Amino acid sequence: MAVKNVAILGGGAGALATGADLTRRGFSVNLFELPQLRDGIKEVIEKGGIEVKGPALKEGFVKFNRVTVDIREALEGADIVLLVVPGFGVETFAELSGPFLKEGQMVVVMMAGTLGALRFDRKVKEIAKGKKIRVAETSTLPYATRRIGPSTINLLLLTKGFFFAAFPGDETAEMIAVFRELYPSTTQAANILETTLNNGNPVIHPAGSLMNVGRIEFSKGEFYLYREGISEGVARVIEAVDRERLALCRKMGFKEVPTTERIVKYGYTQPAASLYEELHNSSIYPVAKGPLNIHDRYISEDIPYGLVLWASIARNIGVATPLIEALIEVGSALCEKDFRKEGLSAEKVGLGGLNASALNKYLMTGKK
Repeated sequence: MAVKNVAILGGGAGALATGADLTRRGFSVNLFELPQLRDGIKEVIEKGGIEVKGPALKEGFVKFNRVTVDIREALEGADIVLLVVPGFGVETFAELSGPFLKEGQMVVVMMAGTLGALRFDRKVKEIAKGKKIRVAETSTLPYATRRIGPSTINLLLLTKGFFFAAFPGDETAEMIAVFRELYPSTTQAANILETTLNNGNPVIHPAGSLMNVGRIEFSKGEFYLYREGISEGVARVIEAVDRERLALCRKMGFKEVPTTERIVKYGYTQPAASLYEELHNSSIYPVAKGPLNIHDRYISEDIPYGLVLWASIARNIGVATPLIEALIEVGSALCEKDFRKEGLSAEKVGLGGLNASALNKYLMTGKK
């Protein structure tokens, strides 16, 4: 199929960047935000688009086809739907959009990997029984961006590639052929657990943030994790988290892609002797501000929706992840929350008790 019309669900910096890039490349974009969050995009609605600054895209105003808080209006005529929201927002958007999605419509969850395609599929099936929606996900958002005003973003990077998989996985080949009309450099993954395990946020953000809590709280919003928080010692802890992630990939039979290799491949930095050097030699990471406080998504999303999920899968398939388990405990104590109870786990998405072989089979076929 020829993709012309794209519906983007979400109103944050990532969704705005996605809309700006695709509009500039000739696609017609409808942007949707939840009605209760309308104030956050009020100026975008009034202007009909956003101002783009930064080195990754031609600067200037980008006008969208439509900006709305009416989900029916947003989905009208969409050839493909892109969900660009935090990990904890998947079910909310699935519940809202499910009744208005058309039979066979293609939805791609583009965010930090949290088995978003499986979760979206489960929720839509609950509320729209009998309707077949094709769902896939990417391993990351293909942009490095920050919102610097009510209707202005700073677009730092268009990534050079990322993983893509459908749920069930036997639909991936067909769906990626369509998705590559938007992002030609997309790489096919074995299944949505491979996309989930190849997102860098849970590797870098929790360890880096938790080891800098004093500075984060003292700075009151003036903190740059990559510039000032990731010392050589902190980088070694992050690399240890990455080794536990790679052990998960190895047990599942996925290709092992170290974080040092992936961030070079995607265009964030240049090759160097260590993760510390790669992060500090980057033109992207050091200018990224945050986390601003202990409730920032680096902790509040990447631990309960990232590390908690990884740890639960690790226990089921027999992989030891002591450092990941420790970061969950420290983060829970810091935020006075039980991230294990509140967060995402294999059991909550119907994957409890599955070993590596059974898990791969289910994610490929959708049948246990």
